[in-house]
Amino acid sequence: AAGSPTLYGWILFGILFAWQLPHFMAIAWNFRSDYDKGGFQLHDTGDGDGFHLARKSLVYTFFLNFLVFSPYFFELGHRSPSTFYLVCAIFLSSYITIRATAFLFSKNRDKSAKKLFIATIIYLPLLLAALVIDRYI
Repeated sequence: AAGSPTLYGWILFGILFAWQLPHFMAIAWNFRSDYDKGGFQLHDTGDGDGFHLARKSLVYTFFLNFLVFSPYFFELGHRSPSTFYLVCAIFLSSYITIRATAFLFSKNRDKSAKKLFIATIIYLPLLLAALVIDRYI
């Protein structure tokens, strides 16, 4: 829309990139036997308990949180998001971080991976809706 790449555009790209990793890690854990049968290796060899996969998921969730809050806290030469966006981002980021943390530390990693997967599905459309709504407030 700006006629050339902007920092806001790169931040949006980063949000979409970082979001897909916890989402995919949850899918990879939930369907690990199907992927193994198909010959696809989706996580570290020797990670039978999913710890490394869950750790990567949490790291990318933190990176996602940084990107989600960056337009609010950094002056980018453009109208900054409002408090509405900040409140939505806090709620959604807290929710996905709790789910990613549970995936890492849960004794029932299968159940926590399913909850993280659902959290990622809820997270992205609500965050993008908050960005759009914020633009018109």
